[in-house]
Amino acid sequence: MLGCDLQKLVDSFVLRSIQAGPMVGGDTLTVSQSMQQALDTRDALSRALYASLFDLLVARINASLGQAQF
Repeated sequence: MLGCDLQKLVDSFVLRSIQAGPMVGGDTLTVSQSMQQALDTRDALSRALYASLFDLLVARINASLGQAQF
């Protein structure tokens, strides 16, 4: 439903990339996350999706009622 590759989503929960050195030409290290870190990442994604959905819902309700957005 998110429109992303499932394997990349799973990998983003269990792996973390660290940029070492300059942004261009530096090294990228990939390290595993603990179970708790993976769960925290999942929870953070859930909170972000919920917040975005809530904001969209409020904006649409306000638009349908003719309320100005602030």
